[in-house]
Amino acid sequence: MVGRTPSQIGDCRLIHYNSRMCRYRIYVDESGDHTYSQLNDPANRYLALMGIAIEQGYYRETYHPEFEALKQEQFPHNPDDPVVLVRSQIIGRRGPFGRLSDPQRNAAWEKAFLNFLAKVQVVLFSVVIDKRDHLSRYGDAAHHPYNYCMTVMLERVRGFLHYTGGRADVMAESRGTREDRELQQVYDMVWNRGTFYISAQAFRNVFTSNHIKFRKKEHNIAGLQLADLLAAPSKIDILADHNRIMGSPPSKFTVKINRKIRRRYSRYGRVFLD
Repeated sequence: MVGRTPSQIGDCRLIHYNSRMCRYRIYVDESGDHTYSQLNDPANRYLALMGIAIEQGYYRETYHPEFEALKQEQFPHNPDDPVVLVRSQIIGRRGPFGRLSDPQRNAAWEKAFLNFLAKVQVVLFSVVIDKRDHLSRYGDAAHHPYNYCMTVMLERVRGFLHYTGGRADVMAESRGTREDRELQQVYDMVWNRGTFYISAQAFRNVFTSNHIKFRKKEHNIAGLQLADLLAAPSKIDILADHNRIMGSPPSKFTVKINRKIRRRYSRYGRVFLD
């Protein structure tokens, strides 16, 4: 069993908050494609959804300023034109991340980010689906991959909130008008009808809003940026647990990230679907 941190226990007092009820926001981002195309390519075969629960008092007073300080230290910038951490751009050394082509600066960034992960108080949820196996098994009855993962994640988050006595709303990265509308419809179904396993009332007891908050990358949301940075490493880690191969071996940095965040998952927060 994966170890548990104070944030996973859910007692806000353990992270210096005295409120009897923890108020969280769940920040959601994905790694992979949500379509059923080119499924023989490992890069397209798997979709992961990462959810990060962060207590909102801690977010305002500690998480957000420390995250912004990390960015300013590693990628100096004018606050009026903030740097937004995007994993694909960091890997590609694009824009402000071109400085990571210098091995010393890259080493400093990796060390600083791992140090940040070592102390950050978050609770992680990651749902990974093998789209090829799912489509093969269910054919025309196969679920929409993103929406299926979101439903399962909401079930797991509800369990965490119910167990800890917490409440939360949800913020997801905007993927486009149509995609956002479809995801909101999934959330509406859960809110109004529940799922096969959990009643609608059980969801409404812990989620404080019947709407997902959608934000784009340029909105510079610190919680969504961390979700972006962790979604792919988490997917790789869960696939390895289920003897699935992504193609090339993970980088040493990815392995180190996964070691740091293993203790941050909710007890039932790692899910593999096929």
